[in-house]
Amino acid sequence: MRPVSALPSLSSESQRSLDRSIEGALRYRSGSRARLRDVVRTVIDELRVAGATGERIRAALAGAVHRHPATGRLDRTSLITGAQSSTMITELILTWVDDSAPIE
Repeated sequence: MRPVSALPSLSSESQRSLDRSIEGALRYRSGSRARLRDVVRTVIDELRVAGATGERIRAALAGAVHRHPATGRLDRTSLITGAQSSTMITELILTWVDDSAPIE
């Protein structure tokens, strides 16, 4: 059975790593973001090889965070910024996607 956040054209190993890393980033505020960044870079590479455009990659990764089953139970609101954890994680991921854009 494919995870709820399953992305087309992504290996099952990368999908599992992405799911675990998203849950870790939601669960723990520190320490998990570096692992998430590494996994996201791998996912970006796989999706590019499969022919996905930058916009498709952005949409797929943002959707993977928002559709993740752990979002419902682990998403917290920051007392300082008022932003939800899932929103901050999505913004980080989208920054990494933009930073990894191929030079043309």
